[in-house]
Amino acid sequence: QVIELQQGLSQELAKQMSKQIRDAFPKVRPQIQGDAIRVQAKSRDELQAVIALLKQKDYPVALQFINYRG
Repeated sequence: QVIELQQGLSQELAKQMSKQIRDAFPKVRPQIQGDAIRVQAKSRDELQAVIALLKQKDYPVALQFINYRG
């Protein structure tokens, strides 16, 4: 039995997710970086709202959320 795994987001899915983030939160700045999306915002609450929005959607990939803020 062969199972293929996909790491990261496809360009099409990344563009779709980025557009949804921009439409819902105009103050947030999503950037597509390779196979990931980096989201920048001034408040932590906005970032948490973006995470909540993405968790509500049914995407064909498992999403991971990483906080690099230091």
